[in-house]
Amino acid sequence: LYSWQTMSTPDLHLIFVIDDDASLRDDLVDYLLGEGYRALGFASYEQFVPASELLQPALVVLDLGLPGLDGMAACQLLRQRWPHVGVVMLTSRSGVEQQQAGLQAGADAYLLKTASLPLVQATVASVLRRLTSASLLAASNASQNTASHASAPRRSQFLTHLCSRKADPPSAQLFVG
Repeated sequence: LYSWQTMSTPDLHLIFVIDDDASLRDDLVDYLLGEGYRALGFASYEQFVPASELLQPALVVLDLGLPGLDGMAACQLLRQRWPHVGVVMLTSRSGVEQQQAGLQAGADAYLLKTASLPLVQATVASVLRRLTSASLLAASNASQNTASHASAPRRSQFLTHLCSRKADPPSAQLFVG
């Protein structure tokens, strides 16, 4: 069953596919569903907006050549709204300049539409793995920062002691206290 999430909580398995090529979009959504992800497809950024008011995906697969708002502008809006959501551009634009522009606009990966479905899925999995690791690291750092504030006076005493000591012989005892 599908679980509805609020905008502030990304569903770690929800992927939005925004592509105006209905056949490719449907094939990719079906493939991702078969790989255990929840996936929803949209023909344009404008069609995607109402769903984005209800759900926050973990990742968006985005075409550049969309009707209405193009993929570059859509990527920038996605990054402004959800800086930690993965973005994989999947497009027929193969020029180096387009690839650079896509990555500079905020895409985590840039694939050509000639990529196989398994390659697209592997890229999605790689980006999600990185995002999950980054989230876990951020949570760990936050808890360490909370703990480190509690031990700051003790650490300060230790550093003061070390700085005030002259070069002691190796057998000198460390200050513990």
